[in-house]
Amino acid sequence: MGSASTFAKGELSRKTKVKVMCEGYVLEWLDTLVTVTLNPVKTKINIAITDDIAKIQDQVILQKTRFNLLLRQRYSALMMKIKSKA
Repeated sequence: MGSASTFAKGELSRKTKVKVMCEGYVLEWLDTLVTVTLNPVKTKINIAITDDIAKIQDQVILQKTRFNLLLRQRYSALMMKIKSKA
């Protein structure tokens, strides 16, 4: 159970940290959408055009599916790692 307590403390191996950093920020697209694209201070947005709204909706659905899959994969990998060390 040492690995479970290590995980609970937020301590990750250097190899795990590097892997996470290389995979990138999972919610980068959503973060950019909210902080830049839809931010009237940073982008000139007067009216949202129907095409733009449809594109954003499609992208949100795509990214949601991608995020759910990635989350399941990471959870499974973590559980396998914990079980192997127990």
